[in-house]
Amino acid sequence: MWSQAYRYGEFATPPHTPISYALNQAPVLLHYLRLVCWPQGQCLYYLWPEADSFSQLLPPLAAVLALGGACLVCVFRYPPLGFLLGSFWLILAPTSSVFPVYELAFEHRMYLPLAALAVAAALGGHEATGLVPGRCRRPTAVAVTRIVAVASLAVALGAATCARNAAYHSYLGMWLDVVAQAPHNWEAYDKLARRYLDMRNYAESARYGRLALERSPPPRDPRDLKTLAALHCNLGSALLSAGDQPEAMQHLQSSVELDPGLSAAQVNLGNALLRTSPDAAMACYRRALKLDPTCAEAFNNLGWILARGDPDVAMPYFERALAIDPTLASAQENFERCLQWRRARGRH
Repeated sequence: MWSQAYRYGEFATPPHTPISYALNQAPVLLHYLRLVCWPQGQCLYYLWPEADSFSQLLPPLAAVLALGGACLVCVFRYPPLGFLLGSFWLILAPTSSVFPVYELAFEHRMYLPLAALAVAAALGGHEATGLVPGRCRRPTAVAVTRIVAVASLAVALGAATCARNAAYHSYLGMWLDVVAQAPHNWEAYDKLARRYLDMRNYAESARYGRLALERSPPPRDPRDLKTLAALHCNLGSALLSAGDQPEAMQHLQSSVELDPGLSAAQVNLGNALLRTSPDAAMACYRRALKLDPTCAEAFNNLGWILARGDPDVAMPYFERALAIDPTLASAQENFERCLQWRRARGRH
């Protein structure tokens, strides 16, 4: 008895200027490097916030410039190492410099640049163990200690990687990990709210839907209004299914006001009005069908209202709903009831 709205604008124009994007990449780059050294605290979707002031960016900018300077020194004095470090920075540059994309931080940007650092780490580990041809012909206490230290570090890094993989065992686990790492990420709360809505766990869906609304930023353009309307719509769906009709009505009406073209909001508002005001509910379903002629739920619920007056009039609506979505259980039940009514009428 509910319909779900999806967020608009995943591929919207980046909200950053080239300069602000480049400056805010400094703490992001340091975070990437920290994860390279110790892979813990990763996040699937950071929704990394911009710095509030330039003073916050000064320390990370100084650190990144120092690392860049060290890379230049290596290029001229230690060319093999300089090549690896330079490759890292050059490969990362398209997404971490003055070319803004929508999100400030995403770990997948490190996949290819990480290859250069992995080679450098492997060579460094090889050097640290002393297992270089012609340098160490027999093991010594120092060599054994080095080997044990490098092996222990490799095991610890492998264990941290395995622990991270546990977050990907389920959709819920993945997004619960995101909100644990980035509690400001309103989009992650929205993902959880929608997932719990799919699972018909309406209490949890409403809880995460409220968190998504509380943490969502103020709208800046019409696309953001559509996003806000979708959040209100999904929260209203969960509350309506949980039995909290007054609050559900508030959110659904807000959704319709923010985005009159959102068919899911019209359907859910109709669902909220279905038993108390059938005529108003019918108007909502008809508006939803004008916006989305493939909305099976609108056809089904409209037929349900009409069936109370004349099941013959309602039959085409149930047939249309089933043609669109043959798995819609309520439409199947309503269609069967109408068939039974016809058979009973035929016998009389």
